[in-house]
Amino acid sequence: QDGEFHGSFSLAYFHTTSKGKQKERSKVISESGVKIKFTPIEGKEGDFDVDGEGTNQFGIFNINGTATPSEHEGDPTYDIVLRKRYKPASQIGGGGAVAAAG
Repeated sequence: QDGEFHGSFSLAYFHTTSKGKQKERSKVISESGVKIKFTPIEGKEGDFDVDGEGTNQFGIFNINGTATPSEHEGDPTYDIVLRKRYKPASQIGGGGAVAAAG
């Protein structure tokens, strides 16, 4: 069902301690107001193309992929595979670089 979704993902990264050791850490990145549309795929009953757009602390992104019914009999869920692509900063707001006079 089309709609606006809220969620999060976990971002893994390495942190270097004051003693020079690397430790893996993770940070939860919240996303809200992600608009997603499901469009039936012609000739593939139950399958959908998925497209959407949202924002998080890294910027504006597009998501796209597919939703297919689970292959397990009696399982009413869908397998959803999405790719996320962030818009380049040059496409956001229509502005360019600002040069400082000095």
